[in-house]
Amino acid sequence: YETILRIEGITSQTVKRPPLLNSLCFDLYKGEIFGILGRSEAGKSTLSNILTGNYFDYSGQIYYAEELISIRDLDESKALGIYCIREKSGLLQNLDIAQNLLAVRESERKMIKIRERFSSKYPAAGRVLNRSENYIAPAKNIWDGRNYRKLRKLLDEWGLHFAASKTVSELTRIEQCLVEMLKAVISDAKIVIIDEITYHYGKDECEILEKYIERLADTGISV
Repeated sequence: YETILRIEGITSQTVKRPPLLNSLCFDLYKGEIFGILGRSEAGKSTLSNILTGNYFDYSGQIYYAEELISIRDLDESKALGIYCIREKSGLLQNLDIAQNLLAVRESERKMIKIRERFSSKYPAAGRVLNRSENYIAPAKNIWDGRNYRKLRKLLDEWGLHFAASKTVSELTRIEQCLVEMLKAVISDAKIVIIDEITYHYGKDECEILEKYIERLADTGISV
């Protein structure tokens, strides 16, 4: 099995109470579905914040593709291919599905520069940051016909048969989650973190989510 991420001795630093994370260790393999169970405020979201560059007050080591790294901000997390889906949707509610998904590549030049920096600093990590076949090229006009046709094909392949012109705010919670999953695929994600999103889900929604998590894993994405 190929290890994509290794956590060694992660401990969150707190002043007035015991740490939420205390010497946490685990390996995450490519294409693996990995779950962490715990009560509310047990540190699950703290870990996701560490991996997405939103929490820095911790000790321990993070290895990506067997190289010790530090994640300083969200851009570096995205450049490494780490994508987080949270209870509050990360999609722009006033834009339609196509605008949300095609615009994901508008910051590509910035991502390329960050990936180049990581590739020079962490050669092994750089080798896993190759372009996905789902890559959608950046363009001044995000409605470029070639990109739009590729997006429509991806939506159909993933069983998302609603119109790409539908405004995100019109989608249900689970539909928004599935669009975010596809956004992660388009973003060439290597790891997708799903952070406690099922609190308001019913049984049917949970079953749909499980099906698509398995589909992500089948593509080699770790979840």
